[in-house]
Parts: sequence; structure tokens; C-alpha cells
Amino acid sequence: TAMIGKQSPTPIIVGTSTGTILQWEDGKFMPKEIHPAAITAMCQMESCVAVGFEDGTVWVYDTKKRSAIIEFQPYSEKITNITYGFSGGQKERIIISSGNAISIHKRKDGRMLFKQVVGRSAEETVTDTTMLARGYLAVSTSGSANRGGIVHVYRLTEKKRNPITSERIEQMPVKIHKILVEYEDERYSRPNPPPRDFAQCHLHLLCDPLPGKTLDESP
Repeated sequence: TAMIGKQSPTPIIVGTSTGTILQWEDGKFMPKEIHPAAITAMCQMESCVAVGFEDGTVWVYDTKKRSAIIEFQPYSEKITNITYGFSGGQKERIIISSGNAISIHKRKDGRMLFKQVVGRSAEETVTDTTMLARGYLAVSTSGSANRGGIVHVYRLTEKKRNPITSERIEQMPVKIHKILVEYEDERYSRPNPPPRDFAQCHLHLLCDPLPGKTLDESP
């Protein structure tokens, strides 16, 4: 599902395994086939929605015109996560993950600005991407058979797009599934917080122990 628009009523958008979008209108779901591949990721944007597909294609879809604004293919494999946010210079960005890599794209035309392999092997995949304060991106990985997952924090600037910190969850042998951000200041608790600096926040991780491990084994 996706929440679209600031002032207008929020439509419900459902992505299907056939590449069809179901949009709630006038008390019923209206189907619209947009691409011949399964929809695997969706993300709310300003008055539109970003849709990722199993074949690595991404659409930015206008829910009012019911058509694609832009279409591009950053990967040849399944899109697993899409996140919408802003760089430190307040420029719109689309963050996309597939397998063990992430890439950062321009909102206007989908042009790739940066790509990096985050997982330490092909087995270790990106499981979630989420914006913190404006310009900061948190990325989690699954870990592998005998190594716990990692949380990376990237700073999205106009000139330098290298990770500012890279923290491995050494003491918790877990596979990380999702990141939930909790801000100490409630003003930050919105999809795109207005401050440009890094906000004080807590990251809550939805995770599972690695095979043969328990969370009780570590502090």
C-alpha cells in the first residue's frame, strides 16, 4: 500500500504479482496493468508512487494521470526496496536496493548518481533502507550463515556519497529484516524531516537469530 498526496484524500495502492496496480477509486479497486513483471517493492512519494518490479525495472507512477512519469531499469534482478528522501542539499532522491547492492537516483529522470555493494558476499543481501534526518540513510543487511547483519548509515551529499559510519551488530548474532526509526523530538517524526542536520534517534531492528544461535547468548 502507499499513501499519496498531502491535501487530497489518500488513495490505497496495491501492487500485484502480475504487474497490475489496484487503485481504490469510488468505493472499489480499479486495475491498471503497468508492466509485465511482478511488483516487488513500492514507496510513497510526492503525489505519486515509486514501483519496483521483479525484472529490475522501476516506475514513478502518477496516481492522478494513471501513467508513468519516468521509467528506468537500474538492475537486471528483482527490486527489493525503494525509499524516497532528500539529500543534504534538499534534492529529491530515490534509493533502490537489489540483492546485496544499493543505488541512489535522481527523482527527475532516474539517473543513477551512486551505486555500492553493501553485503560482504552475494549471500548477504540488503533487507531494508530508510531515511533518518534529511540527508542520512540507514541500510540493513541480512547477514550470512555464520555472520550477523550490519547497519550502515550513509550521508547523501551533493559531492561525497561515502558511508559516514558502518556498524556491525557484533554482539547480536541476528539476521536483520526491518529498521524502525524513533525520534526523541516528535518534530522529526515525518517521512521527510525538515532539519538538514542529523537528528537524535533510536533504531529498532526487527530480526531473527542466526541458525543455531539465540539472543540470550549475547548481551
